[in-house]
Parts: sequence; structure tokens; C-alpha cells
Amino acid sequence: MSVEAVLKVVMNADFGTQALDKGQQNQLRDAQRLWIKFRDADCALLGSLTGGSIDRINSASCFLDMTKQRADDLARLAEPSL
Repeated sequence: MSVEAVLKVVMNADFGTQALDKGQQNQLRDAQRLWIKFRDADCALLGSLTGGSIDRINSASCFLDMTKQRADDLARLAEPSL
């Protein structure tokens, strides 16, 4: 599942007894937009370190790894509280 799909699930999730209010949804959306900028910049750096052909692989691997981790983090937000 893409980060965008997981974000949509989180935005509409029932957090135990309460869903995110409009302010929290805006905070989450803003945090996600900043995270995307961070991911893109971080992976661009990683993809430019050697100057060789491996840079494209390093960048793509970074992008996939960070996106999966973020999707997992967002999915945990949607889990009901214990």
C-alpha cells in the first residue's frame, strides 16, 4: 500500500474512541508533506555520493525503504488504542 493510501486510511481511522479532528488532520497532512520533502532530499543526497552508476540504485532503494517505513508508521497510528 502506498504512503498516500495509508495516509488516507489514517485520516479516516477511528482512533479507539475518537477520530482525528480537523486540526489534527491538518497537522498530520502538514507533517506528511514535510516528511515527503525530507525523504526526497535525503534520498537525493544518497543518490549523489559516489558519482557512479550505483547512485541511481542507492537513491531508489532509499526511496523504497523510507516510504515503506513511513507507511508502517502511519498504519500504526490507525490501530485502535489498547
